[in-house]
Amino acid sequence: MREKKSEGGSSEQEPQPTASEIPK
Repeated sequence: MREKKSEGGSSEQEPQPTASEIPK
């Protein structure tokens, strides 16, 4: 779960990292 937080799980932390998954 900690690894997912850095990739997409961060969505529950901040919506900023989520944008990094869009272009992924």
